[in-house]
Amino acid sequence: MAANPLATSWPLAVDFRIPADGTPTVLCRGRLISETSELFRSEVKKLVGRNHLLVVDLSQVTYVDSSGLGAIIAVYVSAKRAGDELRFINLSERLKDLLRITRLTAFFDGSRQD
Repeated sequence: MAANPLATSWPLAVDFRIPADGTPTVLCRGRLISETSELFRSEVKKLVGRNHLLVVDLSQVTYVDSSGLGAIIAVYVSAKRAGDELRFINLSERLKDLLRITRLTAFFDGSRQD
């Protein structure tokens, strides 16, 4: 039995890959929540400043809470400050809705929301 049985419901895996097109890509799997947001933040920030373009694939992220959203914003801001472009791809409909509700869509893609 695990020392913390609840921890098994919070896993987040963050893997770094360079696909055939050569663009460094971070693939995240699991839940981006308060318990895992620091892992996400630290793993992505390790790559900031090394590449002018970094892609974060969120296709396998099953849930994002407010801490996870804060981590997404934090790494985005870090990348911009370093002069890098950080692209988030394969967002779930729920995450897209969350970005629309919080009016952060414009922050990520430059579009305006009224």
